[in-house]
Amino acid sequence: MRSKGMDVNIEGLAGLPGFSGFAPASEAAVAEAESALGLRFSPDFRSVLLEYGCIETDGHELTGLIDSKRLNVVRVTKDMRAIYKALGPYCYVIEDVYVDGVIICQDSYGLVFQLDLSGGLKKIASSLVEYLSE
Repeated sequence: MRSKGMDVNIEGLAGLPGFSGFAPASEAAVAEAESALGLRFSPDFRSVLLEYGCIETDGHELTGLIDSKRLNVVRVTKDMRAIYKALGPYCYVIEDVYVDGVIICQDSYGLVFQLDLSGGLKKIASSLVEYLSE
């Protein structure tokens, strides 16, 4: 079942190896999360939240709107903002590969960045789909 506002940009995600989605988030839950972080999620991340709530694929376990300390986008982003000032108020964490010393974040425009432990931000993809497809 497709959620209202489903972005065709994310349709290919379900075909990625090891893809798994969880329970869809409501529009109200997405708006509440955006308010808590003081930003608007990118259109592709919003679509993922509304369609799946949270997703994982082979090699990637993304944050989302899920009852999990480790995978809740609001909790993880707030925790990482307190540690890494380079994350700033305009990005949210989509994947915390902390074991490898890497945090993956996205801005409201959909650009995906890698934040390393030294606090450096580097653009690595133009969209969530591009990031997950690499």
